Amino acid sequence: MKPEIATPTVSIIICAYNAAPYIADTLDSVFAQTFHDYEIIVVNDGSTDDTEELLAPYLHRIKYLTQKNAGPAAARNTAMREAGGKYIALLDSDDQWMPNYLEKMLAQLEADPIIDVLYPNAMLFGAPHWEGQLFQDVCPSTAPITLEKVLTRESNIFISAVFKRAILGQVGVFDEDLCGSEDFDLWVRMLLHGFRFAFTTEVLARYRKRKDSLSSGSVKYYENAMQAYRKIFDEPTLTAAQRKLIEVEVTKIETEIHLIRSKQKIAGREFLVAARHLLEVHAHRPSIKLKLVLASLILFPDLLFWFVTKREANVSISIADAQLPHSVALPEPQSLPQLVTKPTSE
Repeated sequence: MKPEIATPTVSIIICAYNAAPYIADTLDSVFAQTFHDYEIIVVNDGSTDDTEELLAPYLHRIKYLTQKNAGPAAARNTAMREAGGKYIALLDSDDQWMPNYLEKMLAQLEADPIIDVLYPNAMLFGAPHWEGQLFQDVCPSTAPITLEKVLTRESNIFISAVFKRAILGQVGVFDEDLCGSEDFDLWVRMLLHGFRFAFTTEVLARYRKRKDSLSSGSVKYYENAMQAYRKIFDEPTLTAAQRKLIEVEVTKIETEIHLIRSKQKIAGREFLVAARHLLEVHAHRPSIKLKLVLASLILFPDLLFWFVTKREANVSISIADAQLPHSVALPEPQSLPQLVTKPTSE
């Protein structure tokens, strides 16, 4: 008779793609936990750097899986299929946990069984602009967590969450057709099924902001969000009011895309096309500033061209902080804080 293999309380899921500069610090933060009843599942999602070599010293302490590059959703799903814990804990390969992360999170989950998903506050680090800020100051949450609050970004769920593994049997796993918004989609499906979310304001993690993160000023960033919202819109259980909220959010995203496109077209000296994009922005976000920019496109388009190309030479098409008259400064796109903005493997 084979001896029974004890199942861990929590399965820690880490997907790694070209994570060589960070993965050791991430794993060390797990090994430093004051709670020890866990398993670590690391999926190498087709890394082309030294990730595998750097993981070699840890292989006796982790469950290590490899696959061809398929993206973070697929990598997390691969790990979750191997998970045996009562709870799933997500950890990005460049983030870190405070030593009492698991102890505090699991104590709250066990003490209040009505909670299905729990997420903490986190300290931002890795980029000077974000250094030392708190996640919940930048991306707030308000209790109770509702579908409406998540759809409108009044509440933003931090990716390093812990949830009951049994939930996945009802809602499914990460949608591998989504890129950059797959976690948002999963949280929404959980809320649609009636699962309850909670958060703690205690700082229990460190969230790395990277220079190669998906920029909130890129069209792809907003297209990822659009894809997730449109998928959610097709959910048959949504109320008319919830569909209206999604329509409003999609309009906001489309407006941001028009704003970015206008800057790109100005940089390409396509002034008429740029004006059309700006008219779309003005239709939904009217302002004196936009009227002045539209006038500038007619009166002195070459100045705007110089303005945009000057900023692009400084590795940004943002022109909000350039040293030119404020009247010709286009507004910055508005970020969608609940989206995953880490680099993906695609």
